[in-house]
Amino acid sequence: MNAAVVFTIHGNIDEINRKVGGDLKRVSEFLVIKKYCERFGKVFVFTDDKKKCSNLLPGNCFHVRLFNPFVYVIFGWLVLLYFTIRYKIKLIHLVGSPAIPLVFMINKLTPAKTLLEYNYLWHSAYFHDPGMGLKSKITRNELMGKTIKTIERFFVNRFVDCFVLGTKEANSMIENRNKILPVKKGIILENFDPGKTRAHPVYKKIKGKTVLFAGRLVKMKDPITLIKAYKIAKEKIKNLNLIICGVGELEDECKKIADKNVVFMGNVSNIAGMLKGCDIYVQPSAYDPSPRALLEAMAMGKPCIATKVGGVEEYLEGCGILVPPKNPEVLAEKIIFLFKNPKLMKEFGKKARKRILESHDLERNIEKVLKLLNLRI
Repeated sequence: MNAAVVFTIHGNIDEINRKVGGDLKRVSEFLVIKKYCERFGKVFVFTDDKKKCSNLLPGNCFHVRLFNPFVYVIFGWLVLLYFTIRYKIKLIHLVGSPAIPLVFMINKLTPAKTLLEYNYLWHSAYFHDPGMGLKSKITRNELMGKTIKTIERFFVNRFVDCFVLGTKEANSMIENRNKILPVKKGIILENFDPGKTRAHPVYKKIKGKTVLFAGRLVKMKDPITLIKAYKIAKEKIKNLNLIICGVGELEDECKKIADKNVVFMGNVSNIAGMLKGCDIYVQPSAYDPSPRALLEAMAMGKPCIATKVGGVEEYLEGCGILVPPKNPEVLAEKIIFLFKNPKLMKEFGKKARKRILESHDLERNIEKVLKLLNLRI
């Protein structure tokens, strides 16, 4: 096993792990790296973080630090080129568009193949999104936004060999459709088996119906809209409860507008147990390329309501309810509608799980990628 893989991420695995409540079973980056470690002799994980990715990763996984964004831009390309030639790297797996500049001309100068998990655009995430965007009026300038999008389109279509796409927006950037792999974002299905999972103990203390949200309490995820919708819906649905799993900058604001039937769980490691016990899962994001928790809720066979943003529409269309973002009235209306239609809730739950089983099995999708790229070592 002489081949090697480079996997680039922003930050480090341990930081991502903390964001999902310490449950590494939910960190797809960690699981993909582990899978590559089984297939290749060496796996180099490039990050811009000084900390090692995780002590839990296998011994043939090595951390390469790119120091800081300034050094990342100037020297990252040279470092990657050196590693690609020195270790005869077969595959460079890029996670997210910020890593794209790293592969400038790499696929022209070496035999390495470049794969991009393409969910959000620089243009959308940093120039227009209210949750993630920069505040400066200059960066929101329309002409600058178009210029950035043109530059990104050039890099993406010249220096990336193949894509795993998460959104229609990313799909629209690709000129050569043959480069798009028939693979979706996945989760480890064995961790989200409704038949083998017990409900979290918190449900023993809660009476009535429950709506669940799991995610960071930040503008991007927009928990404020969900709380407002819940307060409208509870006027029609008796004994309605809202459970929120996660922490973030909006936590205090959320607690100020919440009532006694809104339960804040903080970071929860047993997210499968939380999903098992809820009646409806809601993803209220203002912007979200590919929310992991939504896929997990679908895998648990839960009826889901989510905002029509990012890759959510592709995940949920036909097996759940889509609503416009930042509209608590419409969201409340759909929550009420589902609770008043229990047969439809069951139908959506079954369809959602079926879709995950068919298209979002992470282990099967990794094998599929390696086979399509002729990289079965």
